[in-house]
Amino acid sequence: MAVAAQTGEPGAGVTVPRRVLRSPTLRLAGRRLLAVIPVLLGVTFLTYVVMNLLPGDTAQVLLGANATPAQVHQL
Repeated sequence: MAVAAQTGEPGAGVTVPRRVLRSPTLRLAGRRLLAVIPVLLGVTFLTYVVMNLLPGDTAQVLLGANATPAQVHQL
């Protein structure tokens, strides 16, 4: 038995065996890929918040205390 996924053209389907769709390894990989989405959003949000809470100029903090004004302006 196979499941056909249609791409819009008649006869252009991809046949995938049902046992592949029920594979525990693929299900685990799918769950982990879906879990990446909220993790990336959370890390992005926390990075944004921390960078905005830092005192002073963000560019100066990123470049360090020895950065020249030209380097800060360039960043």
